[in-house]
Amino acid sequence: MLVSFITLTNTIGVMDVVEEHWLTIREAAIMLNVSENTLRNWDASGKFKAERHPLNNYRLYRESDVRKLGRILTGGNDEYYEENKMETVLRKLSFSQTVKQLNRLYRDHDMDLMTRFEEISKILFCKFLDDQKVKNNSRSQFAIRNGESAQDVYNKISRFYLESLPDGVDSRGGIATNHTAILNAVRLLKTIDLSEYDEDIKGTTYEEMIKNTFEANENQQYFTPRRLVDFMVELANPQPTENLCDPACGTGGFLIATLKKIRREMRFEEKSNIDSELYNYSQEKMLGIEVDSRIAWIAQLNCYLHGGSATSIHHLSDGGSLSLDNGSLEILPDSSQDIIITNPPFGSDFTDVKNLERYRCGQEKKSVRRGVLFVERCLRALKAGGRLVIIVDDSILNSQNNEMIRRVITKESNVLAVISLPDEMFMPYATVKSSVLLLRKKHPNDTNQVQTFMAELKDIGKRNMRSTTYLSSMMDEGPSDFAHVLDMWQKHQLGKRIESHDESICFVSRLDLGKSNPTCRLDTTFHHPAKMAALGTLSSAKYSIRALSELFTLRNETVIPAVSYPDEEIPYLGLADIEKETGCYQIRFLRGSQIKSAVKKFYPGDILFAKLRPQLRKVVFVREEGYCSSECLVLCLKGRNNRPIQQTLIELPNGTSPDQPGIDVCPEFISIVLRSNLVQGQIRHQVTGIGRPRISTKVVMRIKIPIPPLKEQEKLVKQFQTEAETAYALHKQGELMLVQSKRTLKLAHENIIESLHKRKPNSL
Repeated sequence: MLVSFITLTNTIGVMDVVEEHWLTIREAAIMLNVSENTLRNWDASGKFKAERHPLNNYRLYRESDVRKLGRILTGGNDEYYEENKMETVLRKLSFSQTVKQLNRLYRDHDMDLMTRFEEISKILFCKFLDDQKVKNNSRSQFAIRNGESAQDVYNKISRFYLESLPDGVDSRGGIATNHTAILNAVRLLKTIDLSEYDEDIKGTTYEEMIKNTFEANENQQYFTPRRLVDFMVELANPQPTENLCDPACGTGGFLIATLKKIRREMRFEEKSNIDSELYNYSQEKMLGIEVDSRIAWIAQLNCYLHGGSATSIHHLSDGGSLSLDNGSLEILPDSSQDIIITNPPFGSDFTDVKNLERYRCGQEKKSVRRGVLFVERCLRALKAGGRLVIIVDDSILNSQNNEMIRRVITKESNVLAVISLPDEMFMPYATVKSSVLLLRKKHPNDTNQVQTFMAELKDIGKRNMRSTTYLSSMMDEGPSDFAHVLDMWQKHQLGKRIESHDESICFVSRLDLGKSNPTCRLDTTFHHPAKMAALGTLSSAKYSIRALSELFTLRNETVIPAVSYPDEEIPYLGLADIEKETGCYQIRFLRGSQIKSAVKKFYPGDILFAKLRPQLRKVVFVREEGYCSSECLVLCLKGRNNRPIQQTLIELPNGTSPDQPGIDVCPEFISIVLRSNLVQGQIRHQVTGIGRPRISTKVVMRIKIPIPPLKEQEKLVKQFQTEAETAYALHKQGELMLVQSKRTLKLAHENIIESLHKRKPNSL
């Protein structure tokens, strides 16, 4: 909190100095229990305006204004604001531990995994509702009264569960008839008031339990990270008057996030009867479809506990919403929805030939990836002008095999936004490269294509990529690019110029759908401004331009050390031994038996170019002889008759080729250029592969580089080395300063503690 921030106010021509308490956007979001994105939206729309810091222009909020709005949003509950972030984290941990204790309790009563999952869901559902009713002076069903036996407690909870289920929700066989288990569960839960936990804590922990039960199964179920869910809902911007659907809803994440957003808007507008209005909205406007019956049941309970109607969720077997002959078209007819938000399963094939014939992308095919069909199905279900926000794997945007669905997309919709997600977005459950696609269905005869907002999310706020629980990942969230991208998206919608803090994150592109894009690629990589910048640099170059294949040949001396040199130590350079972007590397000496796969030989003066993840710019000029990963291309300067220069000939001055006097080349200069934006702009749109993206050898050898005279190359290399040394010195200085700051802080603490000690009298 910024305390005693001085404000100047003009009252009848006299400037008064007023002492006020101000909050950052992060602090205001915590107090109001909303996302920072929501506050930015309210600021942009004028609903809740922020002030700006006079020095850094960051948003600031008067604490008094935040408290006033908070009372509106929480129905006058002031106590909420005394809860700090640490207390929230402790609440999450407390509730998480309760769920784990329940799991152990049911396991000790010989219940298998799936039975435990269902029974914990039922008992928590009962406890949620019981605590709500106790608040309204009802008698608690979780109080164990004198003389009540285990069977009495079981009968009471079982009856309460069946009576409390909303209409249309399957009881899943009622409460399991294990009297002792229910008695112990009631004892565990009776002293806990779940109404004290906000929806996010309960929802997060419940989703953690679900996720630990359902790893990716035959329906490719996995769960969308909460930040990404909120981000997509903000992109869609659903309104209470619009129909909204998730045709692959899972546990209902997008629907719940939408309910929360609509509830906040209703509170902000100070509407009366919010609960009934929210329920009616869910019942009349919201639709979820799920292929797995158990997951659909969970979504129904989840929706009900968040104030929605359980009947909004439908279970459809036999292909789910992709099947067009199982009642799907009755529930989700064509041209019926204003908004569709979904993260469909895209890791498996749909093989129902009869249904495939009814899709443009499925005709005359025996199988099609589900992700492809979901895009087409969603477009069919949208009204003209309706919006689709969908997660797709990047092969839908860039693979030659999926050109057909891209033709459908560009013909039937305007591509409003493409937002690339990092590889780690769904870790540790999946490593697929994916993107968020925002489409608006065209009206008839609409042939216009709008400018497309594009972004590449880099920082998603995950600090612990190995975290295997949703709760732990939520508690470990840090700053991310989500808010910045949303800010830029809103500016784009208002027709304002995008000013990204990193030009590679956000940009606007008029999609190139002509001859230079024959397969209609829609990915951010293909349309990135670096591509046009590289073309511009080459077209204005003042030196002769040469393809890499004119200057270098490939050295392909391969060997399997475990076979050829099992007992010898050999110099080895793996991808992990090459620093990204810097050109620095560290050779290791390994016993041949440790290297089981084939490696490539390199000699002094060669250039190593890593094909895997070329955006890391792992390109080095080597001065030693050794062996490298087969993921590297070994580029050897051409010699006479276009044969590789041998080790003894590499000592020719500056790597000159005598038979090509017009192409004197310094390999070290070339290695520096190969790490530059000039080269990235030429190759980034030609990277292929989802999990482990690579660049082909053919593409690398077609890279074009302006070649200045040899003396100029040498001058530029020395200039680069000088500036690189300065950069390295600054880096080391920063590390030393960080160490010094830690020491200073530690000493400051020690001095405080020392001052609290009684000094011993000096010895005589």
